[in-house]
Amino acid sequence: MTILLVDDEPSYRMLVRLSLEAEQWTVREAENGQAALDILHDETIDLIISDVYMPVMDGIKFHKT
Repeated sequence: MTILLVDDEPSYRMLVRLSLEAEQWTVREAENGQAALDILHDETIDLIISDVYMPVMDGIKFHKT
């Protein structure tokens, strides 16, 4: 399973990524909604975990896209 973790806070992404990888899941990271869309354009993702408040494109706009 590949999980896309979308959050503008690097320390939060690292903490969550390490926890998920400990469970043997593959984790991709994006710092905002636009970066997440770029990843989704090129890769198959099974689950998305996203923050709501982020610069460039927030989680609400990302969800509606």
